[in-house]
Amino acid sequence: MPNGQLAKSGLNKSLQHAATYQFLEVLEYVAWKLGKRVIKVDPKSTSQYCWQCLNKLLETLSQR
Repeated sequence: MPNGQLAKSGLNKSLQHAATYQFLEVLEYVAWKLGKRVIKVDPKSTSQYCWQCLNKLLETLSQR
């Protein structure tokens, strides 16, 4: 593209990944200082489970 949109898109993704990595590093450090731990979870299908009882909820997208 003439305005370099493709290059800007790649740079944005790169910055996003770097920011996420840095956030996780700080989060792990703070948790360590407080005597806690951080557990990384694969986000795939996590919104389908109740956060209290961990039962799978069968809801449509409009109900969530």
